[in-house]
This record gives sequence, C-alpha cells and structure tokens, in this order.
Amino acid sequence: DGNLECRPSPKVLSFVSHVLDALPEVRDVATTLKAVFIVRGEQTSNRKIRVPGYEFLLERVKNDPRARVVDLAEVGDVVEQMKLVRSARALVGIHGAGLTHALWMRPDSFVLEVSTVFRCHCYRAIADFVGLTFETMEALSREPEKLASAALSRLGLGLNVDGV
Repeated sequence: DGNLECRPSPKVLSFVSHVLDALPEVRDVATTLKAVFIVRGEQTSNRKIRVPGYEFLLERVKNDPRARVVDLAEVGDVVEQMKLVRSARALVGIHGAGLTHALWMRPDSFVLEVSTVFRCHCYRAIADFVGLTFETMEALSREPEKLASAALSRLGLGLNVDGV
C-alpha cells in the first residue's frame, strides 16, 4: 500500500537548506497557489503513463486561479521549476520524476501521487525525508468524477474558484 514511514532526514534537509540558501530567489518565493498539477507533455517523456481519471481531474482545475497545470519541461530551467513548485501548497502528479520537486516545497506542504498500481516508495520517501505530508490516491477503482472530487476535496480546491 506504499506505507514506508520514513523519517525526516537531517542529511537531506541539510542538502535542501544548502541549495535554497544558494538560491534565495527560490527560497523566498511567495506562496500563491494551492496546487501545481504535473502533466507529461511532448517534451517531457516518450513514455506516457495514462491514469484513468487524471485527465478529468486536470480539466476540473485548468481554469482555477488557485491551481496550475504544467508540463515542467515547458516551464524553463530547473530554477524556474523549483520556484513554481515552491509557490504551491500541494504538488500533484502521476508517478514520475516531476514529483522529485517536492524537495523544494515548504515543510507544511502536501504531495499527492495519483496512480493505477503501486510502483515504488521513492516519492513517499522524498516527502518523508523533508517532512511533507504524502498521499497516494489509487485511480483504477474510482470513477473519474469520484477521483476528481476526492482529490479536489483533499487539496481544499472543491468547486469554489474564488481566490487562493
């Protein structure tokens, strides 16, 4: 079920702190979004993982000013990617390398991995190492509408689209 229960890692936290101290433009970015939703576009990967209901979820948030749907490869360099992710309270995506950006999030942030099957503990471990809340939402047993509603409710996005 993905229950790893790692603890915050002083070495990982030290690394993250060192990187953020070297990049104050990332460290000091304002929190302006409730969530960043990662997608895989043409430049990201030739391996396209399809998760039933994830596209439906993205449709529900694409016009919400509190969220941003993004292909990280199209954001710019890694510093711009770090700034975008750090500006959000939550990072949402299907299993993939983009979830590694959880390293740069604030300690009170949340990572939501939407998946079809258990793959590995890697993104849960990263979240645990830096003290974030992590949750996996399994998509196969849910209708797309129910997956979207559950995810949006968990993220505090609901149906209201006013404000951040």
